[in-house]
Amino acid sequence: MGFGPGGKTVLSAGNDGAAYQWELRPPVVAGRSAWNDLADGDPAVAYRAGWVMTDEPKVTLDLVRAKLPPVGRPTPAELARLIADLNADRFAARESAVRTLIELGPLATPACEVVTFDTGFTKFAGVAVSYLR
Repeated sequence: MGFGPGGKTVLSAGNDGAAYQWELRPPVVAGRSAWNDLADGDPAVAYRAGWVMTDEPKVTLDLVRAKLPPVGRPTPAELARLIADLNADRFAARESAVRTLIELGPLATPACEVVTFDTGFTKFAGVAVSYLR
């Protein structure tokens, strides 16, 4: 078994010497919305939508930009407050700050690394950084 150029076909052979080339791309169905089809309950419909979006990357990128809002970046003040909360007296405040920093993921990592490695801040910042990686 082997994939063809671009990963769009597969060639398989059996012990009987017969070889088959399989087209992985399903036929395009005209008039369908690839965006809506991605959420379809039928996996075959969503699979077809994935191929449609792969075939037209520029159109797909424009569609995704139009449909999904941009990720809001936390302000330096918000990050500073969250990092300060990692050292709060109340467990709930520390736990909330860790959860929020984890949700922010790569957007929060640089701020946590600066605080952790430049100032030797509490172990909580180190824990947050390890989750963010």
